[in-house]
Order: sequence, then C-alpha cells, then structure tokens
Amino acid sequence: MPSTGIEVKILDARTADQERIELAVYPSRVESADLGVIHIHGKGGNFYGLPFRPLAPRLQLPGAVHVAVNMRCHDLGYTRTDVPSADSVVQSDVAVGGGWWEDLDVGVDDIAAAVDHARSLGCRDIFLLGHSAGGFYAAAYAARNQQVNGIAMLSPLTSNKTNLGMWFPEPGQLEATLNQARTMVAEGRGHHIVPLGAWYYGVSAKTLLQRAAEEDGVWSANLNAARCPVLVMWGSAESRGLMFRQLVEELAVDDKQWAELPGCEHNYIGYEDTVAEQVTRFITERRTASSAT
Repeated sequence: MPSTGIEVKILDARTADQERIELAVYPSRVESADLGVIHIHGKGGNFYGLPFRPLAPRLQLPGAVHVAVNMRCHDLGYTRTDVPSADSVVQSDVAVGGGWWEDLDVGVDDIAAAVDHARSLGCRDIFLLGHSAGGFYAAAYAARNQQVNGIAMLSPLTSNKTNLGMWFPEPGQLEATLNQARTMVAEGRGHHIVPLGAWYYGVSAKTLLQRAAEEDGVWSANLNAARCPVLVMWGSAESRGLMFRQLVEELAVDDKQWAELPGCEHNYIGYEDTVAEQVTRFITERRTASSAT
C-alpha cells in the first residue's frame, strides 16, 4: 500500500454566502490543470480524511488537480474561531459548527467554492467524488450546475430522513420530538442539541426539523436533473446494497454504473486501491469519450 502522507496546500475560500471554508489542494504546487477532481467528505468527516487523503495519490489521472472541500458539516462539532465572540463563560455565545448543526441548504455553496478554485487553475473538466453525505451534496450541486462531467459516489446518503426511524423507533416518539424541536426553535434555541441514542448521538433542533421536512426522492431527482455520468459504489458489508442497486437502476440517466465491493464496509478501509482503480477508469473513459465527440 503506498504512503498516504501527501503534501497538500491549505487555502481559505469564501462561499457565495460569504462564509469561510478551507480547501486542501493536491499537488500542493500546482499552477494549472486540465482536470479537477472535487473530493467531498460526508457528515462528520473532514477534508483530510476519506475520500481525499487515501484516494488522491492513488488516482492515475495525469494533469489533474484534486481539491478537497472542508464542508461546513465537517466533524460533529467544532468552535468557530473565524467569527467574533464575546465572553463565552458568561454569555454562552461561542459560535459552533459541524455535523450536529448541519444546514442542508449550504452544502452546494461549499462545493461551488471548491469548483471555483479548480476552474481558476484552468480546469475544463470537473468530476465530483463524494463519500456518504458527500454523495448527497454532489448530486444536489450537479443538478444546479450543468457543467459537471461526472459524479463518483461511495456509499452515498440518499435521504436525510433515513435515520429518523432508527433514532425514534417507538410509536409517536418522532412526532413528539419534532414538536419539542419546534418549541426550541420558536424560543430561539434551535441551535441546542437534541440527544439521540445512536450515531450521530445528537442533532440540533433546527437540523432535525430540516431533515424531517426533506422531500422524498430528492437524491434521485437531482441526479436525473443533472443527467451527467454516475458511478455508485458500496461495500457488501453495508446493509443498503439492495437499495443502492435499485436506485441506480431506476435513474433516468443514460450513463450509470454501480459496483459492490465484496467484504467492504462503509469507510473502504483496505479497499483504497480497488476504489482508485474504479474511479480512475470511470473518469478516464468519460474524458476519452468526450474528446472523441
């Protein structure tokens, strides 16, 4: 297994709504590139983990620049040191961010900042590589920006409502908690955390309401609207294999592929080379086909 200790350049970037986020760029000394690969982590992940750090040096894509975006839902919680803060001990006003406070409406802007940087380096072709919730956001971005050449997704989140039944299994429990969350938001406590008995172990009241209000089928609808080539991968050790296969087969997208990796789990540990081969082939074939037309 090759070393994953790659040298990257860390940049600050501004989103369309003027929030500061971070980008990791590999190779670190790139001045121009033809191909941009945008690496998008999932909720609770970050830009130096999966999919960026293990995959970027393994992808055999000459002339490519890899840009990993630190989504605002990175990690589960972090202190916002980029905004003013008064006396937090007395006023409890320290600004926070992260997966517990995820805003489903801003992920597209985060990806756009990474794509803009790749474009600034001269990239004509843009491919998105998203893991877990990163796949959900990649589909949303591509639906709104028709200049994406393809999307590769690793075990993508297809609905933010998926976990609700696991978090609130008892009859009436979900609606009671949603009512509690509505009260918290009305009282100005939408940022306070509602405890959960399973991963992610907590979520803000505002985020919980946002998840519950999501329209059914939005992931598939976004991919159908984008109509760009799609590759979806997952591991056989995951429980969602049949769902993934059915969703991909039902997509109204001409160029779609799926791959189930035997024995693999959600984080693809030990399968990095296999994933890199699949993604390299996916991107190379689509670029070759585009050049021939």
